[in-house]
Amino acid sequence: MLHLNIYSLANLSLGKKGAGSPTICVLLHFLTCLFYTYVYLEKVYSVEPNCRLPGVCILKTNTNKNTLVAYMNVSNMMIENPVTITIPNTRKEVLKKIVTENVTGMPVVKRNGELAGMITRRDLFQNPNEEQLALLMQWDIPKLSPNDSVKKAAKLFLEKNIHHLCVSRGKKLVGFVRPYELLPAVESIHNERLVEEFVGSPCTPVWEGTPLPLIPKIIKITSFYALPVLNDAGNLTGIITDRDLFTSSQIEEVLFKSELGLGDDEDTWTWEGIRNIMTLFYEEHKLSLPNIPVKDVMVKNPKTVYERSTVAKAARIMRKNYFGQLPVTDSNDKLVSLVYNRDLLKGLLE
Repeated sequence: MLHLNIYSLANLSLGKKGAGSPTICVLLHFLTCLFYTYVYLEKVYSVEPNCRLPGVCILKTNTNKNTLVAYMNVSNMMIENPVTITIPNTRKEVLKKIVTENVTGMPVVKRNGELAGMITRRDLFQNPNEEQLALLMQWDIPKLSPNDSVKKAAKLFLEKNIHHLCVSRGKKLVGFVRPYELLPAVESIHNERLVEEFVGSPCTPVWEGTPLPLIPKIIKITSFYALPVLNDAGNLTGIITDRDLFTSSQIEEVLFKSELGLGDDEDTWTWEGIRNIMTLFYEEHKLSLPNIPVKDVMVKNPKTVYERSTVAKAARIMRKNYFGQLPVTDSNDKLVSLVYNRDLLKGLLE
């Protein structure tokens, strides 16, 4: 045994067998306990190589999955110091922050730092004529505490049909979590479950020859912000989201700079951020889209997942590529549906 060898070496170094001082014996006992603790944890848990981001290290475990979920809490997964906006404020400032920070939603806080509510781009879409943040935002929101379980977070996401959750300690905002942040937990404990078991949300495919100006109308009617694209043979050839409708060449820069007060320095904003709100500007300002087929602007040959693949694989693809959804295909490579990152959270409730 290793601890016997350590004690033997210590005694030999002192020149007498069994003559070790109490201090050295206590120290060696502590080191032995530490070693066996490490061996146990190494056996039970291992961390994914090259993990650099807090909250996205994957625990691979040989222990019971329910035990593992019980030890995972929100504080391990949440985004600390998230982007926020202070109330009182205006619609224009919300839009500007969405663009400059490249986010789709953010907590609303009072001037003293207390959590007040939540604002998302969907709130802006649904209230196009309202200017005051206080009348646009969600006041009565579900919240988490840092010590809440990952299971509770998953339950709230699914029951409330939401994509953002604020984390507070008392009245103070301390973090922010989305379904994306919980994907590591899905990877960790459901290695053998199949994707087909988790497909629950419907999807609306479109033909690749569909005129681009029709896509915003389809998105608005269906409330699906991601649409698979099929060719004449019914094969998946692409995917289009509301963010893919516009490119920098189609956006009227002058409009944005005047509306949002953006400067000429592109370091203060990005086209990725602009695309988060383009659908809104399309509705409000009747921006024109070219009468071209959707195949000209779609994301071609998107990553897919086979319906009989493990859910851990789907979660890993989504996490590594920062996807919110993934096309699911059958053994003939035909589209079955889309699986969303929120769908995968169902496994955490078992």
